[in-house]
Amino acid sequence: MKFDLLKKFLTFTLLLGCSWAGIKEDFFHTGLSAKALALGGTAFGFGVDSIYSNPAGLAVIPEEYYGYSYKNSFEGLIDTMTFEYMRPHRRGAWGIGLIQMNNGNADKTEINEFDRPEVVGKFSERQIGLSGAYAVPFGGDSAVGIGARYYNNQLDDEQGQALGFFAGYIKKLSAEWLYGLSVNNISLFSERPLSTPIVWSTRHVDYFPLRISNSLAHRRKIFGLAAEFFADLHLQEVNEVGRLEPFYSLGTMVWIAPRVFNVRAGLNDETISLGLGARLFDAIGLDYAYLSHEYLGGSHYISVSYRPGK
Repeated sequence: MKFDLLKKFLTFTLLLGCSWAGIKEDFFHTGLSAKALALGGTAFGFGVDSIYSNPAGLAVIPEEYYGYSYKNSFEGLIDTMTFEYMRPHRRGAWGIGLIQMNNGNADKTEINEFDRPEVVGKFSERQIGLSGAYAVPFGGDSAVGIGARYYNNQLDDEQGQALGFFAGYIKKLSAEWLYGLSVNNISLFSERPLSTPIVWSTRHVDYFPLRISNSLAHRRKIFGLAAEFFADLHLQEVNEVGRLEPFYSLGTMVWIAPRVFNVRAGLNDETISLGLGARLFDAIGLDYAYLSHEYLGGSHYISVSYRPGK
């Protein structure tokens, strides 16, 4: 019982934060699909996940795309739903995304006189994020993209809002290698350089962390099976004085049946992930991911996508 209370306390503190946290987790990173999450969060070159990571990846989308994801995280404490729509437009492509997160009535805890967490009620929190981006290819092997984001957080009786931007670049190095560079949570309206501010109704200000990501993707065959490998190295802001610290994401995907069924695995600084992907009639995609956190338990993610042009 004490362990469960402590775990819930840590979950809410680490993932959702509170109004005096200073630097919050990157909310828009929760919009990644089950495919990307099963690969450790490596998402820059997938196109469909670029609306939340590297907008230049939209340029690789060959046709109209609809995506829906449902995510149940940390033993039911957090529910997240996302919707994406993308389509080519003239020389480039554009996309929009919507994220809604509810905290699942996480316990509101405080440290009592015995230095133990004690439940004193339930948190009421809903977070909503809107994201839009446009990408343009150039030079035959490269693309650039830029996007904007709006964020709203209703936490009990308080409200926080934010407006930020993100930009990216991708380049095909060869038939087997792809490189990406992205900068997330940029702001033009902040007292601090670049970082996106979250302004609360109490006049307190938090910040989404500035994140700079270098990414590589590689394709090759293993034992006759098509495989893809992904590696990201990020520099992310970790405190109010703007210090950047590195962290990594790794992922592998192997096609057991070409264009029909694949298996995935991923790793980042805190989480091990596994997943499956299936394609039905080449137009419908079904993806599943399971993430295991050392302290906060497991999370299940399901994504469904549809390409009407297929």
